[in-house]
Amino acid sequence: MSQSFTLPSQEQLLEGYQMRRSDRISLPISIWLNGVGDDGLALAERTKTVALSRHGATIVSKRGMSPGSLLTICHIESGRETRCRVVTELTGQDDGRLY
Repeated sequence: MSQSFTLPSQEQLLEGYQMRRSDRISLPISIWLNGVGDDGLALAERTKTVALSRHGATIVSKRGMSPGSLLTICHIESGRETRCRVVTELTGQDDGRLY
């Protein structure tokens, strides 16, 4: 007998993020953001973080990005890079979109 299951919706996945695993701090850090925008074109942008936690960051971007998109973030001062995944777009702000 085969079993079937349904994948959780994006809303169901985000429910788990309502309970934070770590505290967030407001800290603008200059970064390079590289990946692919929601228009399918290459994205390379100097931008900044808005908030940080042990498990992620909120960043601002002038370009649109789709949830699930893989990005590379490079800390400008140290040159250290890390890969990350876009979880969701938050409310916008004057100088761009928040992710």
